[in-house]
Amino acid sequence: MNEVLSSGAQRSALVLQSLGSLVHALSVGIIAAWGCLSWPLPWPGLVTGFGALVLAVLLWALFLSPRPVLHTDRFGQSLIEL
Repeated sequence: MNEVLSSGAQRSALVLQSLGSLVHALSVGIIAAWGCLSWPLPWPGLVTGFGALVLAVLLWALFLSPRPVLHTDRFGQSLIEL
C-alpha cells in the first residue's frame, strides 16, 4: 500500500515539475516576443527582445533552476517568479 502512495506522489510531483518547466519556458518566450513586438523594428525591437530574453534566462539560472547559483527561500523564489 505504501508503494502505491509513494508511486502516486512521485507521479504527481513529476507532473507538477513538468508543468512548472513548461510555464517557465512559455514565460521566457512571451518576454522575448514582447521585447521584439513592442518597439519599432529593426534595432530597438531586436535589442530589447534579445536583452529581455537574456535577462529572463539569467534570472532563472541564478534563482529558479533545479541547481540555482544563489539559493533563496520560497518567498524569494516566488518574488522572482512574479
